[in-house]
Amino acid sequence: MARKYSFLFVFSLLALSLVGVPIAGWNSAVLDDQLETQVIEAEGAFPRGPTVHMVNKTAAMIYWKTDTDTNAIVNYGNAADNLDSSVENSTLSTEHRVWIDGLTAGTTVYYEAVSDGTASEVYHFKTEPEDGSPFKLIALGDPQPIADIEPEQSEIFKEFMMMVRDEEPHLIIILGDYVHELSDTDESYNDLCWNNFLDASETAGHYAPIYGVIGNHDTMSGDRYADGFLSAFQQHGGDSTYFSFDYAGVHFTFLDSEMPEYQGRIAGAQYDWLVDDLENTDKEIKYVVVHQPMYPVSARRSSLDRNRTERDRLQNLFEEHNVTAFLAGHDHVFQRITVNEVIHVTSAGAGPKLYHTPWGGDFNHYTRWNVSSVRIEMECIKPDGQVAETYTLPYEGHIEIVLRRCFNTSAGQPDEAPLILFSEVPEEEYYSWDGGANSTDLGTFPDTNGLHTLDVYAKGSDGVWNHKYYEFDTVGGEETDTDTDTTTTPPPTGINPLLITGVIGVAVVIVIIVVYRMKAGST
Repeated sequence: MARKYSFLFVFSLLALSLVGVPIAGWNSAVLDDQLETQVIEAEGAFPRGPTVHMVNKTAAMIYWKTDTDTNAIVNYGNAADNLDSSVENSTLSTEHRVWIDGLTAGTTVYYEAVSDGTASEVYHFKTEPEDGSPFKLIALGDPQPIADIEPEQSEIFKEFMMMVRDEEPHLIIILGDYVHELSDTDESYNDLCWNNFLDASETAGHYAPIYGVIGNHDTMSGDRYADGFLSAFQQHGGDSTYFSFDYAGVHFTFLDSEMPEYQGRIAGAQYDWLVDDLENTDKEIKYVVVHQPMYPVSARRSSLDRNRTERDRLQNLFEEHNVTAFLAGHDHVFQRITVNEVIHVTSAGAGPKLYHTPWGGDFNHYTRWNVSSVRIEMECIKPDGQVAETYTLPYEGHIEIVLRRCFNTSAGQPDEAPLILFSEVPEEEYYSWDGGANSTDLGTFPDTNGLHTLDVYAKGSDGVWNHKYYEFDTVGGEETDTDTDTTTTPPPTGINPLLITGVIGVAVVIVIIVVYRMKAGST
């Protein structure tokens, strides 16, 4: 009887493997979906804060809330046990914004908030360094919780905020989508969503100013679309969702890709403002920050690429004004490409929701930027602290060739074309479809249905050629004419590995049955 049951168990496992059930990963997949959550409750007289905002070389704003109307005092100094300066606002309120000044560039300031005689813990932050001096920037995006745990924030985002705090950065940028979904009618629910985000983010916000852009999940309908976002963030711009500022000789421009009349676009008055903003800065290093990327890998045609004419206009503007880096979220991956010397980084892995794409990058992460006037180092950091990718400016490698819009081995219509991007304008570039003659014109997918190849050659300013090979499948075109000798047969794609696995599995089952019967007969 025992042999009978063991045989049935082995047979069941083989059968399940044949239909594609991943036995080894079954339990872990279920557990990954059951994310544990933990509510972070405000303590004592400070339901919010204190947090530090809009830090410059000589001043900073300290923000906090109290449950009742109180006065507001900030004590600060150059050591935790030497808070020898003080600023007081005697106006009674539950919401407090106190500016402290007389600070020194490139130093550490310690501070505490006091209301009605109750003091917060002592925290510290770094003042803005002198122009050209090094500073550390942390950027991460899309902490939004998944539907199963909303309105709570995920454990992964809470852990990242503790890691970011321990990094001791000068600045933190969060790239939108802080909540999962807001209500047009239930203000108490919206407050709960935002408070849960703020409870998690102020772990780092005690120690460094956090700047943010609005994401599509952070909006409500109508003119009030950004009310919750504007209330949650204390930053330059006041009641504007787009603004700019300078920090240590670097220019930062924050944009809004979620305006109701221009959703997924940078257009109208905002575009005019952007042109003026870039034309009137003299800073050599420029960061542009927005929620939706220009060259997405998953959210394609639902990002700033939905209007490709406007996307290309933005890219041309950034090239004209030597924008250093364009930071975005929205596409829940990490990716870095460089387009004509403008670095495009998508960092949208600060929460539990990830997108699986042929381009990869589907892992939780944040990005670390060490910035100075002569060198920029970008690192992508995983939850275990491991560095997933690095990139350095000045870039010392050869010209990069990347494929977007379509991916390798994807299908396309005859009137479509892949998007080939170069890290700099090539000295020379050539394209060859199906091993034909080189051409300086990319063209579109070949007209005949079936597999086609594309070779891309580009020579950079260093005189070195780079080569990339891609395969595409034309669909909706002309059928191959099998009666002519000019038709070439696509190369064989090989036997389907699932079919091979199935045949082997059936053979194993047959062998087990034969052995079992032979042993049964012998007894």
